Amino acid sequence: MHDDKNGLLTVFALNRNLTEELPLQLQAAGFSKLAPKQALQLCDLDLKAVNTRQNPDRIAPRPLTSVRTDGERVEAVLAPASWNVIQLAASD
Repeated sequence: MHDDKNGLLTVFALNRNLTEELPLQLQAAGFSKLAPKQALQLCDLDLKAVNTRQNPDRIAPRPLTSVRTDGERVEAVLAPASWNVIQLAASD
């Protein structure tokens, strides 16, 4: 999703594989310079894990630190069974 007003490009990515990481590689044609602004992932190795009163943040967005950019190219590694949001500062 491109937010032209704020100069942001947001990518939503899902790794449906329950046991293996997924390398993400994408080409954001038309954006000559991209820089990671924020990247979050939602995942847990225990697929039956839940938040409880004793552990209310067991399942919560955590930083996705594997995001790399080079011009209009974006790369990341997505954890198994994860939802991911990558926000990039975009300049044409």
